[in-house]
Amino acid sequence: MSRRRVQVIYAPLQESPCGLQSIFLAGTTTNTADSTDWRETLSLLLAERPITIYNPYRADWDSTWHEDAGFAPFREQVEWELD
Repeated sequence: MSRRRVQVIYAPLQESPCGLQSIFLAGTTTNTADSTDWRETLSLLLAERPITIYNPYRADWDSTWHEDAGFAPFREQVEWELD
């Protein structure tokens, strides 16, 4: 039986990485009900590797949020991605 070794850190969590290497899953974060989440698929494929995956997808993202540095939730997301 395989053992999960990958660590997945989702935005905006601030956890310390424990993997030997890390991967940031850049790209579109838009999900639709009829699409497969490529980030989750990749995370499952890498589950036995000693790595940390940074996943910027946020289930709580609200499409009404303003993409403006002065808007706290947007700024938090961007700063997390840049860290």
